[in-house]
Amino acid sequence: MQSEAILQARARQIAAPYGDDAADTATAMLVFRLGDGQYAVELTSLREIQGSTGLTAVPCTPPHVAGVLNVRGAIVSVIDIAIILGLPKDTERERVVL
Repeated sequence: MQSEAILQARARQIAAPYGDDAADTATAMLVFRLGDGQYAVELTSLREIQGSTGLTAVPCTPPHVAGVLNVRGAIVSVIDIAIILGLPKDTERERVVL
């Protein structure tokens, strides 16, 4: 008898709705398209998004290294994900995600 009461209590606990707790666990995401695919990155992982103007090519680097960018005095390496994934370049909508 006691084990049946324990099992019923566990079943009620498992079946209980989550309530407002689910809203607290929402994650803000940046969703973007690359070729035919759609990707997402958590906003907490990002510093900023900017255009690719000011990008300086670096000689003797692999094709997927787009170059370096001066971001408020910090030199940042820029990787071209489209090249890594074998997708065509879309220079019209090109952005740098830091």
